[in-house]
Amino acid sequence: MVFVFNFPDVGEGLTEGTVVKWLVKQGDNVKKDQIIAEIETAKAVVEIPTPKTGKIITLHYKAGEIVKVGQPLVTIEEQESALQKKIPEIKTEEKKVEKATGKASMAEKAGGVVGFLEEEQKVIAPKQKIHIERREQGMLFGKGKEIAKQSIDAPKIGFESYGKVLQIPLSSVRTAIAQHLSQSWQTIPHVMHYDEADVTELWNVREKEKKVAEKKNIKLTFLPFIIRACIAAFKDNPYLNSSLDETNRIIVVKNYYNIGFAVDAPQGLLVPVIKKADDKSVLELAAEIQTLAEKARDKKLSPEDMSGGTFTITNIGSVGGLAATPIINSPEAAILGLYRILDKPVVRNGKIEIRKILPLTISFDHRILDGAQAAKFMNALKEHLEDPDRLLVDLS
Repeated sequence: MVFVFNFPDVGEGLTEGTVVKWLVKQGDNVKKDQIIAEIETAKAVVEIPTPKTGKIITLHYKAGEIVKVGQPLVTIEEQESALQKKIPEIKTEEKKVEKATGKASMAEKAGGVVGFLEEEQKVIAPKQKIHIERREQGMLFGKGKEIAKQSIDAPKIGFESYGKVLQIPLSSVRTAIAQHLSQSWQTIPHVMHYDEADVTELWNVREKEKKVAEKKNIKLTFLPFIIRACIAAFKDNPYLNSSLDETNRIIVVKNYYNIGFAVDAPQGLLVPVIKKADDKSVLELAAEIQTLAEKARDKKLSPEDMSGGTFTITNIGSVGGLAATPIINSPEAAILGLYRILDKPVVRNGKIEIRKILPLTISFDHRILDGAQAAKFMNALKEHLEDPDRLLVDLS
């Protein structure tokens, strides 16, 4: 019997995927639940198991091609199991019982040759093993909401008429990033507030604590300190840790702190999320940041690793630059941008000193926040960054 296996719905509103690679070839014999392909969706690289035992007749797509949910993925010539071969005999025997009792046979109850099921049971689709990437709202950026269907087609211009070109297919991850950020930029009125923090004392504390962290194989960056400073600043400025529910016309202020941080992974921008960040020490935050960043770069992030964020931090300073306008990770209310720490002359107590200065920006949703609220948050953030001893104590 020939069985056509269609690309299954792997959940989360996904409609298509790109074939990364085939783990089988035409003519191969496969067993039920054997992984036959890796397919990259907007949220994950998914391992696809075959639901049947048999021989591969046709692979309907090549590596790099896009397959839609419900379209034929592979055709298999089924191999009958011993039980399936036995079913005709079972049916014959049960027909005799049926005539005597008036009850339907077990095989008929099962509705075919997939085995025997009670009537109230359901056939469960093969489980999918998910490796990486996703976020709050539509792929990579969220759970439970559909990404806006923005057009990202290239302009219809004959670029090649002017010279040589290189055409690079847009990956599922890059497509999802484009769609999500387009939706965020077009629907949220962004405002950016710029400020600077004197992190000279924090620099010294970090240099000291870095040696302690190294003994535990932990790389200590400034990010754990900044996460704790943000959480402290949220206490008096809770709207920065909120979302807008337009349908019900309410602002949802979250009393929990799940902090996302942007990672420049080879496959694109990913934002893993540190859950309950307020319950973690500086070293615990550093260890989790290190683990999640490595998982992102190795394509091993799970959907859970990238969901539930309440606020996002992006560190552009690790690459360079003095300022930028980060796009809000909808449905969050704001995103904090960090930039390169500079040695700058500063007047202190009437004297010029060279201090470590950290440029900061906050992009915020003007529907939820006004400029004064954003400024108060930044002032509180600066106070904690400039007094690092406060970041090492309990935040409750």
